[in-house]
Order: sequence, then structure tokens, then C-alpha cells
Amino acid sequence: MIKPIDSKQKFPLWTWLSTQTLCCFLAATLIVLMMGSQARAQLMEDAVRGLSLTLREQVNCNDGNSARVGIFPFEETSLPISPQSAFSLYEVFLGDLINRAPSCVEFIDGRGAFVTLNYLGNSGTLQESGQQQRQQIQSSLEAVDYTLDGTILSTDHTLSAVFRLTDMTNGVAVGRVTFDVPASYSSTGCGDGALPLNAALTRIAEALSNKVGSLESVVATGGKYASTDTVTDAGAYIEDQLLSELSKSVENAITGAALRVQRLSANETPKQQEVGEHALLLTYWICEGDQTGRLSATLRSSDGLDTNESININFSTIPSGLNLRLSSRDEVDGTLIVSPTIAAVGTEVSLIADPPAYCDPFFLSIAPSNKITPIPLEFFKQVSLGNGRTRYEISPQWNFGLIVQEGDEAGLNQLGYLCQPSEIDGVAGLQGLMRKLLEVRTQSSEGVLEVLDMKPIYYQLTGFEIVL
Repeated sequence: MIKPIDSKQKFPLWTWLSTQTLCCFLAATLIVLMMGSQARAQLMEDAVRGLSLTLREQVNCNDGNSARVGIFPFEETSLPISPQSAFSLYEVFLGDLINRAPSCVEFIDGRGAFVTLNYLGNSGTLQESGQQQRQQIQSSLEAVDYTLDGTILSTDHTLSAVFRLTDMTNGVAVGRVTFDVPASYSSTGCGDGALPLNAALTRIAEALSNKVGSLESVVATGGKYASTDTVTDAGAYIEDQLLSELSKSVENAITGAALRVQRLSANETPKQQEVGEHALLLTYWICEGDQTGRLSATLRSSDGLDTNESININFSTIPSGLNLRLSSRDEVDGTLIVSPTIAAVGTEVSLIADPPAYCDPFFLSIAPSNKITPIPLEFFKQVSLGNGRTRYEISPQWNFGLIVQEGDEAGLNQLGYLCQPSEIDGVAGLQGLMRKLLEVRTQSSEGVLEVLDMKPIYYQLTGFEIVL
């Protein structure tokens, strides 16, 4: 329970629940998982309705208040469908939101232009606003009260759109909605008409070269899997093959033209691009069955302009020893800090977490006896880090705290989170997920949970010792 201590709200460590009452706990936890604007909406109109209600709760026009919402465009390099289709969806979503939003709320794009229904009537305008560098967009939106950003995520079975409303006064995400992308916004299904890899890369290289015109120098940033920052060995192979095709498209024996290629090593930070230099951003997604996928390649110029091509590919010609999917270690790109590492009764424990991009975290604590306690998101200070990432913090500097109580279990306790899956099938599905977490927590404090009928679920735990 929550109780005030020294003008702060403290959350006792812990209101423990035994494994015998896990079923009842899971039923309650399901409500926590699905409550409020964090819940998954299956239809776009349901998602719009939920986000418009959040705006009405945040902005009361009757009190003479007004607000501006800054619109961040999609990051084209991370889209599993064509940018044109993705932005068409964004325009429809935004148009419905404008219709439903309070009359005192205005919407602003990255160029400082007012986003109205007439604005959205000119197809492609919103996508054009995304061609500016992200820093310029950030500068344009400094004076807004809220920001709206989003992306489209791909799993083996579905495409999901995610939109988030963030309060810029404190960086807290006040609303988040998710819905299945309607089939009409995917010009082709995942893997439809997939080309052999060599043919697909030749077509992409020729298209990119023709669009860019004079291509002199390319910085290769690595072939990445889905919505992660991880370069897989299959991704590296695809990138090498594409660079070879780009080189062929540029080479001219008469003029002596040749493509200069720079490859970034693992964990190397890209330097500022020189004039005439292009960064190659390569991402692939896997379709159901692992035989085909979607490949997106972008050349980003030194002034931030993106030239993108996407195509469906067949993986059959990729060497069999290369991994298409991530290993458990590859998926780990979140951070979690718990302090102090040794705590006595009355000690306040701090938790700071930076989950992976677009993770919808469920925080919990686990005692030595496997007793589990959920920690609701409203107890965390939430700060947007950009690019779909959010920092969650409970510390002495925040309004809520975690305090070790006399009834807590001595020994090694764990705090952490897992990224909530959208495929949870009632209490039974959640129960299986929690059992799986309890099984693996002593073997690895971070990694991926593999549960039947769910995509891989990222989790991260950190231990600390309670001394009574």
C-alpha cells in the first residue's frame, strides 16, 4: 500500500504474495497490464478515442486553457512497410484525432506549421516534414506543451502501430495506444512477391543510385534486425552484398568514378558526415515462417535528407550458418540500476531503468521465496529520451520511494521489469509468463522469455541484498 513518510509517498518493500496465491495475483495483475491508455486497442478508431480522452483530461478548455501538440513524424528507416503507406496511416490517425481533440488544442509539425484537416488533405505533406534533421524538428517543437510520436512495429504475425503523447513540462508519457495496422495500409503482405536476395539488392542499389544522383562516399552503419540497434551476422552479410551492388552501380571505367566505403566497427559512434557523404541505414524484418522478409535501405545525406527503398526478399540464398534472429544476449539493450546493493530496514532503494525502444514495461519485485509484487507505473518519474525510449525512476529525488520494511525477506531480492507482450491471452497466458520468469531468473538476470504463442519477451532484473 502507499503511505506518506516525511512528505513523500513511500511504497513499502514489499506487500509480498506467496506462490500459492499466484493465480489471484495474476488476475489482479492482468487489470494492471490492461488499464488506462496503456492498453492495446485492436481498432484504430478505438486508439484515437483513447488518446483524445487523454487530451481532454489533460487540457480543460472551459478554464480558459489551451495547448499545442508537436507532431514528430515517423522515422522512415525503422518502418517495416513503405513510408508512403505508413504516413498515409499517420495522416488518417491524426485527422481523426484532430476531429476529436478539444477545440483549444492546436497541432504543430516539425516546420512550425499548423496541422489542420486542410493540411492533411495534401497527401505527403506530413512525410515531407520528416525529411528535416531530427535536431531541427526538436528545435521547432521546443515551445509546445505535448508531443505526439509513433512508429510501426513488426512481429511474426502482425503489424502494430504505436503512438505516444508526452507532457513536455515533465517528460512524462501521459498516453500510449497500440493497434493492429489495417491490411489496406500495407501495399503488399509481408513476403509477397519476395525476390531472391541478389536480384532484390541489385534493384535497390540501382534505385538508390538513380535517386541520389552523384553517390561518392558511403558510411556503412550495419544491417540491423527489426526495431533494434543490433547488427546481426545475417544483417552484416546483406549489407556487404548491397555495398557491392552499390559499388557496381557507381563504377565507371571511362571517368574513373568509384564508391568510397567506410565501415563502422562494433560500438563505434559515427562521426559527423562530410559534405557529399551518405550513411547507409539497413533494416530487415522476418515474415512468418522465416523464409521471407522485408528489407529497407536508406541513404542519409550530410544535410539529413533520406532516400529510401524497401522490398520483399527471400532468405533462401543466405548462407545457412548466419543467424537471422537475435540471440537472447543480442536482444538485451536496456539498462537497469538499483542502489544500494545492500539494504537494511528503513533503507530507501532507488531504481532507474531505460528499457528498449517502445517497450511497455511491467515492473515487479521478486523475493528469495519467489514472492512477486507488481510496482505500478504511476509511482515512477518518466522522462522521454527520444526515439521511442523512456526513463523510469523511483529515487529519493522523486515523489515516491521504495522502503525496506521489517516484514521483508532477508537475502537476495530482485527488482526489474519485462516488456509487456500484446498477445497475452487472459490470466492463463499471464500465469505462464510469470512462471517462465521465475524459472529463468536464477540462471540469467536479463534476456528473452520464450513463451508459446507470444513473440520473444525482453526482461531485465537486478539483485540487491536485504539484511535484517
